[in-house]
Amino acid sequence: MAGHREWGVRVRHTEPAATSRPDPAALTGTQYLVRRRKRLKAIQRAREDVAGAAGRLEETLRRHAADRVERARPHGVLVHTAYLVETSREAEFHAEVAWFARELTAAGATVESSGPWPPYSFTDLELGATANG
Repeated sequence: MAGHREWGVRVRHTEPAATSRPDPAALTGTQYLVRRRKRLKAIQRAREDVAGAAGRLEETLRRHAADRVERARPHGVLVHTAYLVETSREAEFHAEVAWFARELTAAGATVESSGPWPPYSFTDLELGATANG
């Protein structure tokens, strides 16, 4: 663990807000369903774009980390990972996070990085163990 620190990365995707709501009385049933289908397809494409970029982010960050631990992902969180990064590689690690943050933000997601933390996620601790064994 010497010479390493823990960094957390989280990617959240938020559904796009409706830009405008047409007056339902002004639409026929068919027009309403066509608009709804287009909106649902656009949301699905955005999800796929964000999921693809998030996957590329994780793949890239693995190359800069000695180890990684996936954490539980609450609703809307696509990536929630702790990375064990050698201090000499932190600049490269953060440059990749920043680059992908721009791509993911354009696709409707947010990227959060936290740390540095002591590498607690990468240690094993046995509670209740005695010194005498």
